[in-house]
Amino acid sequence: MPSIAFIGTRCCFLYIADFRSCMLTATQHIVSHLFLVFGSYTVLSQEGAQQGDPIGSLLFCNTLHPTLSSLQDELKLGYMDDVTLGGPVEMVASDVAEIIRIGAEIGLSLNVSKCELIRHSDLPINDPLLRSFTRVPIDDMTLLGAPLFPGSVLDKAWDKCCEDLVTASDRLRDINSQDALILLRSCFTAPKVLHPLRCSSSVTHASLAKFDDLLRRSIQHITNSDLTDIQWTQVSLPVKDGGLGVRCVSSLAINSCHCGFCCEHTVPPG
Repeated sequence: MPSIAFIGTRCCFLYIADFRSCMLTATQHIVSHLFLVFGSYTVLSQEGAQQGDPIGSLLFCNTLHPTLSSLQDELKLGYMDDVTLGGPVEMVASDVAEIIRIGAEIGLSLNVSKCELIRHSDLPINDPLLRSFTRVPIDDMTLLGAPLFPGSVLDKAWDKCCEDLVTASDRLRDINSQDALILLRSCFTAPKVLHPLRCSSSVTHASLAKFDDLLRRSIQHITNSDLTDIQWTQVSLPVKDGGLGVRCVSSLAINSCHCGFCCEHTVPPG
């Protein structure tokens, strides 16, 4: 059996001067100065990105990228402060230790309580740090919040999506119908679940029909009408085709999954 382990790690962003100094240093080859603008005043930033700065995420990734590039694991994925490593156990343990070492130098700390260890049940783990991580079965593995396999974890993810839609629908009753329709269409329906649709195997999942049924009820309440099946079909069409643009997720599932599959196989290396 190959000694392969997948580690989901999370670095906790600490707002201390050391990391901001490293952020400025890593950004100097892109821009020579950072400015803070307040009204008619322009101040040269000496402390890097501040909390709430829209460019802060990009600067954070730019600072952390050299660390990720220096790791030796066969699999190393990073999105902001979420890092996933995969490879032989000894190599993964070495890279985790390297992240901790470099993080201490630039002002980042590894939040061990949020780190996960994903491995086969028969694979022994001797490294003390890896043994302290939360154990996650392979069937419950997620990547950036998207379940990778069908099963209980995918069921829980879609149950959460349905619960969020119920909560949003209840709160939309407190505002006027036009605003409620715009918010429902643009924020709380298909756009909200595109990530699991594209990244998880959800095409035949039973919760898609449940989600569509909750969506139909919400539309009926907003429009104060009892929609027949034919009317609901027309409502779920794009606006250019005479509908309200509130798309049924069950009709988008196949195309979304296909789109995610194509994107996965067409990204150029590097």
